Amino acid sequence: AKNAIKMVVNTDGIVSANAIEESNGIIRLVNTSKITAQKVHVEGANDSRIDVQGTIDVSNKLDGVGGIAEILGDHIQLFGAKIDASGSLGGGRVLIGGDYQGIGDVRNSQNTVVDSFSEIYADSYIEGNGGKVILWADDTTLFSGRICARGGKKGGDGGFVETSGSEFLHVGESGFVDTSALKGKYGDWLLDPSSIVIATGGAGTLAQASNCAVTGTVTIAPATIAGAVSNVTLCSQRNSTSSITVTDAVTMSNSGISLSLIAGSTNVGTISLNNSLTTRGGAISLTGKVTVGATVTLDTTNAGGTATGANISFSDILNGANALTLNAGTGGGISFSGAVGGTTALTSLTASGATITQSSTAKTTGALSYTGTSAINVNGNITTTSGGTIGMTGPVTIANTPTLDTTNAGLIPAGANISFSNTVNGATPLILRARTAIVTGK
Repeated sequence: AKNAIKMVVNTDGIVSANAIEESNGIIRLVNTSKITAQKVHVEGANDSRIDVQGTIDVSNKLDGVGGIAEILGDHIQLFGAKIDASGSLGGGRVLIGGDYQGIGDVRNSQNTVVDSFSEIYADSYIEGNGGKVILWADDTTLFSGRICARGGKKGGDGGFVETSGSEFLHVGESGFVDTSALKGKYGDWLLDPSSIVIATGGAGTLAQASNCAVTGTVTIAPATIAGAVSNVTLCSQRNSTSSITVTDAVTMSNSGISLSLIAGSTNVGTISLNNSLTTRGGAISLTGKVTVGATVTLDTTNAGGTATGANISFSDILNGANALTLNAGTGGGISFSGAVGGTTALTSLTASGATITQSSTAKTTGALSYTGTSAINVNGNITTTSGGTIGMTGPVTIANTPTLDTTNAGLIPAGANISFSNTVNGATPLILRARTAIVTGK
């Protein structure tokens, strides 16, 4: 056991360490063991297994940030373990099985298991940000424990937690993550499985999954997302076709919690919006190719309850023969980085916020309405293919010689009205086609 400790445990600063065993390639920190240090690094040899049942304490409760705990090997299991990297002035760092998304210099595990009796802390006790906790496996991660990376009581933001498996991820009913902050911003929880479905049926905490080893898909109950106390990032990036499907509506319960959906290994996977997403002043970010499969509303104002709202953003093409309504409130911006209706026109688009930015083209069959109290930036053509109206409420700035056309390039001779409520600026030509309909404005 002494030789095993020397080989695999960085013993600098250890106050106490007992009941650490090694046999047949298995390293065990058994339930009577306790390691106290500024940094603890446990790493097994090739094809090793590391079992942690005891306590690893790298906290700094007096005058600084928490320390570093790293548990690395091919197969890692935490059974009733407690790892504490909290600090009075900021949380520390805990790496179990690898670093962020399996990238970096540390060794990656193949399988990582954290049972329901295990606890990991990287809190800030007094003032400062919460720390960083990573659970990673190149194959399968099973997480049912408790992780906290909270901001300080007198100030500081929440930290960052990742629970990811490159091939499969399962978060059990008792799995819990808290990156809250009393006087700062919520931190983030990143989940990165193969594909994600948000649907009623998965019960428990934030990511109740089906048997991923069989299905390869994580099914998350809307209620568990709604109750989150961390900003939620659902990241499905196993390959370029990894997807996220919103089957049932999500309405966040806590104020300021953001919701980010990321699909595809190169951010080109499909996000299928078949239902609505609502936050209480938390941003909504969709990274991937979005398809609107039903009448959908994205609302960061909680139906007006949080009037200032927050940003709503689309990174890529937005398609779907359905109506889409966006409400970012008086303080949030709405941005379209890719073509809207690029291959399949929306039936209608209604967007309301402090600013609206359309970076490419937009196409609908019915009405398109932009309301931007501070600015509406139009950098591409807008076309309605079935005589839908185009309305701009707020000051408009144009670029790249845009055309606003309600005649579908002359195929609908009657066209429909185009209206502006405020100024239209921009050192570029502007073409308006309403044919026998009317163009109005200031």
